[in-house]
Amino acid sequence: MKIDVTITEQSGSAAPEKKVVSLVVADGRSSGVRSTASVPIANGNIRDLPLNVDASVNVTPDQRVLLELRFVYQSVSAMNPLASEGRPAPATVDEKAAAAPRPAYTTINDALTFLLTPGTPVIAARSANAATDRIVTVEVTAAILK
Repeated sequence: MKIDVTITEQSGSAAPEKKVVSLVVADGRSSGVRSTASVPIANGNIRDLPLNVDASVNVTPDQRVLLELRFVYQSVSAMNPLASEGRPAPATVDEKAAAAPRPAYTTINDALTFLLTPGTPVIAARSANAATDRIVTVEVTAAILK
């Protein structure tokens, strides 16, 4: 079996950003992928952003795929500054902090079970970031390898 997990992030009218994780899993078995990006944040510290996918699959007698999928995904994007546009240039430390872009973190942690038709993509999850207009969509496609 080949399982493709496509994570798409979109903010407003910006072009969508896609990440694809592919796993090859034997029928009746499990597989997993672990990936971490380390990104600097404003205070000089580093924040780890994991992308973890685990899958267990069973092919049914009618050649469909029973998939148990578990994933953890974190990302960071820029939120609008606290200060509104049209104000004079910030002068104080507090004004400068309010005028700086702020990070917005998105975390999706999900465990799902599907009965998939091979080759047919399914939207597994869709999430909106409560602080921004960013939407994250998780799509899953299974293929039976011969």
